[in-house]
Amino acid sequence: MISALFDVIKSFVGEIFSAIVGVGVGLSIARINQWKTLHKRRKFAGQFFGCTGAINIVHSAVFDAERGAYDLPACDTTGARYLSAMFERAGLIGDRHYFVNADVDLIRKDGTFPQDILESNLVLLCSPKRNKLTTKILASSNPRYQFCAADPNQPPRIIDMERGRDSLVATRDKLPVDSSIDHTQQGYDFAIVSSFPNPFNHERVVVIIAGIHGTGTLGAARFVSTESSLSQLLARKHQKKIQEVLRVHYSGGYESIADVRLV
Repeated sequence: MISALFDVIKSFVGEIFSAIVGVGVGLSIARINQWKTLHKRRKFAGQFFGCTGAINIVHSAVFDAERGAYDLPACDTTGARYLSAMFERAGLIGDRHYFVNADVDLIRKDGTFPQDILESNLVLLCSPKRNKLTTKILASSNPRYQFCAADPNQPPRIIDMERGRDSLVATRDKLPVDSSIDHTQQGYDFAIVSSFPNPFNHERVVVIIAGIHGTGTLGAARFVSTESSLSQLLARKHQKKIQEVLRVHYSGGYESIADVRLV
């Protein structure tokens, strides 16, 4: 009887030990998988946004003369939130590894930007039309795609500087206007997505995410905030530069992004 009881106890202890080992192995595998996922996300983020140093996300602000204060465009701030969420998934911490500011919060009274900002990893949301730092960086680099400001005879557009003749125009700006379509509800915009060495410090990276209009900026920010999209963009890297254009479709309003695709 004692022998039988001992066998029961031995079997019971063995089952408990096996269960503990199983749980431990399961937890270890789960941790390894989590580490692999985190490492993959950090790798993509580092290759596109900069491997070393803090990242400064800089969006635009629009001065409201009646209120005497700045408004923050919804497309820009929402785009900044997309990027912040992506950085957090990669294990980066806000106000430590990355920072979010409007351009007006960084610019000095004399209209210049601090050198430490210029020389950092930069993510610039919005075109030169509204983001002063985007204007500064584009003027100091030689990008393939450029924004052409509107004039009385031409709509705002993106020009391929390598081809010269090609330009991209949002549906709301096309001339003559197609009155059969409500462009406030459906259509498309274009956006530039670039990643290249910072012209003020080649050890850092500048990323430009800018649409002809806010719709393009918002759609482009959403696009680059996923690992699959970053993988597509990194596959097109050439001589340390990524220079691409996205077509951003909207349906149900300018901020209701329906689809984003590489052109």
